[in-house]
Amino acid sequence: MEGNQISDLTPLQSLSQLEELYLEGNQISDLTPLQSLSQLEELYLRENQISDLTSLQSLSNLKSLYVENNKISDLAPLKFLPALKELYIDENPISDLSPLANLPNLEECFIFNTILPRKYWTRLDEWKPEWLLSEKDAEIRRVLIQQIGYERICSELGATELDTWREYVLLKIDSEIDIEPILLLKMIDPSTNDIYTLRVPPDSKSARDAIRWINHGIDAEEFAIET
Repeated sequence: MEGNQISDLTPLQSLSQLEELYLEGNQISDLTPLQSLSQLEELYLRENQISDLTSLQSLSNLKSLYVENNKISDLAPLKFLPALKELYIDENPISDLSPLANLPNLEECFIFNTILPRKYWTRLDEWKPEWLLSEKDAEIRRVLIQQIGYERICSELGATELDTWREYVLLKIDSEIDIEPILLLKMIDPSTNDIYTLRVPPDSKSARDAIRWINHGIDAEEFAIET
């Protein structure tokens, strides 16, 4: 029943033994008829008009929920879904992930175009710039920068610009987080304008030095030509 402009789910409310339901790409906003589907394990609701998940909190057997590209801002109803293992909630106006923190079986939370680790399932305004310094995954660092904001990161971490080269900026962080100086190379993806950072050796003298280290000894000019 995907892509059929469906808006009324009332005809489904008697299907109490249903285990999988695909309703992507419709005009659904009211999920009330689904609250009686107690055996449902997989529910696909991408690209609809959903803003309220309250009707799903009775689905105690639900293991997989896909609700990307909707209008959802409140995840509180999901804390009543103990069996939930997979949750895809990208492209929704969500600012608080804390309702997910105590779900015992939740293994995957897909948001901000990546699988977000459990340690980040808090309110987004509680995210801290210093987490960037210990996070090894480049995609997670991208998300942190995107949500925290580059200006706040530079301000709270005491970052200053040491050098620039094209879309690269070499930053130094004056803090007591580490014994040695912390140098970061900021990179802007010209196709998406996403900002990435990578920690580089503390003896890097320029942005090109840092790029050379990242590219295993290849100079920035040579790398630019090769790519």
